[in-house]
Order: sequence, then structure tokens, then C-alpha cells
Amino acid sequence: MKLTVSTLFTAYPVLVAIINEKRKMSVKGSYRLARMYSKLEPEFKIVNDQREALIKEFGSEAKDEDGKPTGGYEVKRDSDKWADFESAVNKLLADEIEVSVEPIPLEHLDNLVAHEFLALGDLVVE
Repeated sequence: MKLTVSTLFTAYPVLVAIINEKRKMSVKGSYRLARMYSKLEPEFKIVNDQREALIKEFGSEAKDEDGKPTGGYEVKRDSDKWADFESAVNKLLADEIEVSVEPIPLEHLDNLVAHEFLALGDLVVE
């Protein structure tokens, strides 16, 4: 199945939240969600590493309220590199990736709420 990186970034955190909440659902639904998670997790990590590399490339060292370094990086909207950063992130998010997952039929996901269905998008079918 082809997904945009944007879809992956929207769906993966919702998938993780559903699994971590240990929601009551059919065995088939739980199984399909677990399989989907196992296929999407490595892709998410790769893409997130790329996003973090862009933050480091275009950003500066993040500091706390006292001006002490936090150990991370950030790109501020008022930075002169913001437009380049935003362009690079948008290109990353628009990229299509191939993942070996099958959409989960709606009938197996009986305990989700509307915003979760929206976030999962094409990963759920009627």
C-alpha cells in the first residue's frame, strides 16, 4: 500500500495511542492493529529521523527559560531559515512510501471514535 509520509505522521501516533490504551475490541481487530503497528513503526522511525535531521540542519540549539541549552534543536518561525525548513519538511511529508500493510475493515474496529477514523484515513476500509 502506498502512503504519503503525511498520512503516516497523522496515523501512527493515533495507532500507538489506541494500542497503549489497551482498548477492548475484537480479537481480529486487535490482531490487525498490532500487525499494522509492527509494519508502520520502522517507517515512522526512519521518517522521524529525517525530520529531526532537518530540524538540526535548519535550526539552532534549543534553550530553556533561563537560556540554558536543553540538548535539543528547534526552528523558530521568525528564523531566517524558517521558509527553507518548511519547504524541506513539506517535501518530506508529500513523499510516498510503500508499506506492506492491508487496510483494516471497519467492522473489526468497533471501539474507535470519529477523530481516530479520520486520522487512520486509508488504513481503514468499509
